[in-house]
Amino acid sequence: MPVTTICGGYDTDNATVLLFCASSSLGGRGISEDRILAIIGVGLIGGSIGLAAKSKGLFAEVRGTTRRRQTLDAALAAGAIDTPCLSPAEAARGADMVVVATSVATIPRFVLECAAAARENALITDVGSVKGVIDAAVRPNMPSGRIFIGSHPMAGSEKTSVLHARPDLLAGATCIITPAEGQDAHADALSAFWQDLSMNVFRMTPAEHDWVVAAVSHMPHLTAAAIMAAIPDAALPFGASGLRDTTRVAEGDACLWREIVLANHKEIIDAIGRLEIEIDTLKGLVLRGDTSGLEDYLRTASQRRKKRFDGGLS
Repeated sequence: MPVTTICGGYDTDNATVLLFCASSSLGGRGISEDRILAIIGVGLIGGSIGLAAKSKGLFAEVRGTTRRRQTLDAALAAGAIDTPCLSPAEAARGADMVVVATSVATIPRFVLECAAAARENALITDVGSVKGVIDAAVRPNMPSGRIFIGSHPMAGSEKTSVLHARPDLLAGATCIITPAEGQDAHADALSAFWQDLSMNVFRMTPAEHDWVVAAVSHMPHLTAAAIMAAIPDAALPFGASGLRDTTRVAEGDACLWREIVLANHKEIIDAIGRLEIEIDTLKGLVLRGDTSGLEDYLRTASQRRKKRFDGGLS
């Protein structure tokens, strides 16, 4: 699926939902001194959002809650939150923005639960790495007077804990938002929030988003896992920096990635099919001893990577 509508401008600890007031006042005024941010599930992304918002002085108070008291204590100690709360409702009550960080499978339930508790004209977004299934589950069930727009800040690491959260984790990274028709004003407000966290914002449909991330994130993750599975035990101890760098993401949380893969399975299967074609092409070049063809193939891959990543990741 070619992307046609991109316009310029990710846990219990990995997927985050943001809920905030998106009335005309949000877009028309600066961050007021009494604004409250609540983070539900303070993990890598949620914790980094809290740290970034605090470092920029965007909110007077950052609240947080999570399933494990130990994690909540760690978030408080790390400075990701100001106030620990024992339940999502307690944290969200009266907040201008609520961040609910849950797995992809539970995002719709928490979006709707938070929307029911939100103030009038609230805007809700998630930072899960799949958009189609979430959008389809949430939009028909949103309470009246609340707005849902999906988001995916494409930043993070194979680590998931708030202990790895950083205030600059999102800086310079891409964030995709997926507004529906007629949501331009709310999408502008949402874009402004992510831009305040130094992100580069693009707009797509949920289907376009899922096609893109299957190609650049989900399929590469599964490829890294397959590489690790294909290496004989006797050879593995000799793997060095090349293997480490190629397969870093294979260290990611298996439960989290199981949910992501199943939620975006159609696009991932298509992406794997394209990879299989390339593997067959490479295999043919090697079998034929096609020196020039193999060199051209590797040079093209090198050039494509340099074009994307030279000068830094964004």
